[in-house]
Amino acid sequence: LHRNMDGVIRISDKHLLLVAHSNDNNSGDDLLTWDLTVNSIASPTITAKTNIFTDQGSSAQVAMVINQQNDDVYVAYLKGGSWLSLVDVVFHKSTNGMSSWGSELPYSQTTDDYRILHGGRTISNSGGKIQWVFYDDDDFGILVNLVNDVPIGLSGFVPPGVPGSFGSFGHTEEEVGRVPNLKVTIQVEIGGVPIAGFPVVKRLVVDESQQFNYEKAADGNPSSFSALPVAELATVEALIIKASDLPITVRLDGQSDSGIELKLGGILVILDATIDAGAGVQNVSINNPASSDLTLVSGVAAGT
Repeated sequence: LHRNMDGVIRISDKHLLLVAHSNDNNSGDDLLTWDLTVNSIASPTITAKTNIFTDQGSSAQVAMVINQQNDDVYVAYLKGGSWLSLVDVVFHKSTNGMSSWGSELPYSQTTDDYRILHGGRTISNSGGKIQWVFYDDDDFGILVNLVNDVPIGLSGFVPPGVPGSFGSFGHTEEEVGRVPNLKVTIQVEIGGVPIAGFPVVKRLVVDESQQFNYEKAADGNPSSFSALPVAELATVEALIIKASDLPITVRLDGQSDSGIELKLGGILVILDATIDAGAGVQNVSINNPASSDLTLVSGVAAGT
């Protein structure tokens, strides 16, 4: 069973947005998109939009979700590997009515025999998550990813105290969105006595966030850096990184020097900043200088 076509209603103009595969697990497969103005049931105005991909094999299934707050469109699909045995769930985002698409981003964290994919259709002013469920045919399991989903906050301002603060780094399903209660509380004490000016409660307005529990492979040297998985954000305005079990080095905003060294258990907190290295340059990259051991890097990045 392959669900190879999907669509959503864009409430701002009442257009029907469609996405469909041209083929099923075929090297000539295109993932096509259309914008339909339903001015006539018999003959709607159909405008072809930009393909998400062209001539890609080992792909099928598709699920579209729209953020009605800003009309951003997200499309996920299954991609092999080896079709029906080694499959990933990936997604793309469009911020301009499907005229162009962002780069491919991971949704599933493992590769397996995934078969069926479904999305939640729409995010309203009440907020929610860009999130898909998918079926693992080997284990007869229906799965959802709580690491690579995209939280969307309430539309507009809400009173302080509404839930949405950062939780434990061990959990990656906290909702942090475009509301002024992206909240970080910092308490600093010396000898049990708070220092002047603390505690500080910082609230920010951000469009999106990405949480991560990232297993960084060993680099074996202090100079090889790779991107932290926060590519959904063009500009990082808030960043919290925890070096969970090994020291790491962090570079920011295209930095090319020795970087910021975090010891074991170290935490880097940056709030109300602009980290935007520009096209082709990583906003945040990390190095694991260990010779062989993986290290867990956890935290959250938020911005636009």
